[in-house]
Amino acid sequence: MRGARPRIPAAADPRLRALIRDCWEPEPRARPALGELERRLAEFAEELADASLVAERRLSDHFPWVRTHDFSSPVLDDDSGSERGAVNVDAK
Repeated sequence: MRGARPRIPAAADPRLRALIRDCWEPEPRARPALGELERRLAEFAEELADASLVAERRLSDHFPWVRTHDFSSPVLDDDSGSERGAVNVDAK
């Protein structure tokens, strides 16, 4: 079947669905150029990141023990100060 495409999940974000459909245009010249594709994907990724931060802030407002992700510092298991998964090689 020439031109057949897989089904796009109904739960997919409408902007992503539109981008996929645009990339599947039968006429190659009607498809987005690489720069356009890169711009649209970057915008989509930025919006997802922003939405994730908003959701995380709302969650931490209701549950103060939920910390925001800060990958510059280790995540601690408890108040002992040991890093999650860390092994003390000096202990005997």
